[in-house]
Amino acid sequence: MLCGTIRPMALSSEESSISKRSVNPKLVLVVLAGITACIVAIPAVLVLQLGDRPEDRCKKLENDAFVAMQAGHYSEAQNGFKRALQEAGRCDDKDMPSARLTGELADVFAKEGDTAQAETSYSKAIAMLDKIKPKDLTDKSAIGRAEVPLCFKLAELYSGSGRLPEAESYYSKAIHGCDDLSATFSQKMEITERYANLLRRLHREEEAQTLEVEADYANRPISDQEKSMDNGNSAFLAGKWDEAENQYKLLLNHSLIVHRNVRAAKALALLGMCSLVTGNTALGKSRCERALKYCALDSDNASRSELAEVLSVYAVCQSMEGDDR
Repeated sequence: MLCGTIRPMALSSEESSISKRSVNPKLVLVVLAGITACIVAIPAVLVLQLGDRPEDRCKKLENDAFVAMQAGHYSEAQNGFKRALQEAGRCDDKDMPSARLTGELADVFAKEGDTAQAETSYSKAIAMLDKIKPKDLTDKSAIGRAEVPLCFKLAELYSGSGRLPEAESYYSKAIHGCDDLSATFSQKMEITERYANLLRRLHREEEAQTLEVEADYANRPISDQEKSMDNGNSAFLAGKWDEAENQYKLLLNHSLIVHRNVRAAKALALLGMCSLVTGNTALGKSRCERALKYCALDSDNASRSELAEVLSVYAVCQSMEGDDR
């Protein structure tokens, strides 16, 4: 029978030495650091997974669908855009993405030759954009840039199927959209050309020619456009007021077409001078007031000298109007 007190075994000198050497503080710190990194990394991975927002999924699906459409895989593209639309519906700001994706889905239908589905989707996308209330000018411009190509594509479909009144409605909407934003020359020229062809099919030759003249003038080189001002100044100095006014009007029309607000202001100031010398003070003042508004629209690019020109003519108009009273 075993009895007595159990005592701890004494370590030999060699074992004691090994035990002391095995506790390395640096090694412990390295191990602890590794464990801490793992603990931190696990929730980080979870956060990344949870941070896969609807906006991110929507954009990825849209990009993949677009690539598929470009490659001619229309069925895959159609499914991709539809899935992206579902994700867009979960986004906080869903209106613009939903309208854009509906338009891209319409592009797929058009490429597949499904005209009816394409027309329906284009119409739906345009209606969605029309319902968006822009918060500021930036929003308004973004909506316009999205809407113009959709209106043009829908007009082309209607024109191709012989539905000319519907086509005209959307060509007109596209043209006005170009006027409201800085559309490229090539974009506006293409829409203008197709719209003019449609007007001819409707036996409206005069309207077609007017469209083409405006587009042609807008597409002239800057050197040719500046001739309007030079010719107007020459006519003004020679006392040919009517000729000067016609040249300044050409300059104004072009400035408005290509969204050159400062030049439009200058043209209006020159037209105001024509009004002054012909005794129409009220018209001169009205033109200068419009000129000041165009300067305000593009205040960053309006120089002091250009503002001074407008203000000086405006001041003369006001003084002469006061004398008339």
